[in-house]
Amino acid sequence: MSVEILKAVYTQLTGGSNAFATAVGDRIFFAEAPAGTALPLAVYTMSPPAIERSFDDDARHTSEVTVSILSRTDLGADAAADIEALLFARLQGVTLSATGFDRALVRCLDRGTPEVDGEAIRVDSSFEVIAVDPA
Repeated sequence: MSVEILKAVYTQLTGGSNAFATAVGDRIFFAEAPAGTALPLAVYTMSPPAIERSFDDDARHTSEVTVSILSRTDLGADAAADIEALLFARLQGVTLSATGFDRALVRCLDRGTPEVDGEAIRVDSSFEVIAVDPA
């Protein structure tokens, strides 16, 4: 069911009218962006969930989602940091709607800092998603 969590993260990143998606020109990709994609863009990944069962047979799925923002170097580090702030506002503390789970809470683990990565400025931020699969 981790696919359902991944879908919920994607929906949160892209859904509705949101400043984060607008800032990256709706260029939000899983795992890898196509070669030659214009900057800025975002790429997200998710670790396989660690699953803990409780005595009432609920299952708690904990995954780490990393979102990498790549921006043009000529726009400077502030532009990348501004996009990261929009990402933080979009994900931090939200409850996702994931099929098969009664709740999925997102919390930030690490807010990245801009660094040069080839011809781009990159910011990697990590979030924990804790989803409960009821018995």
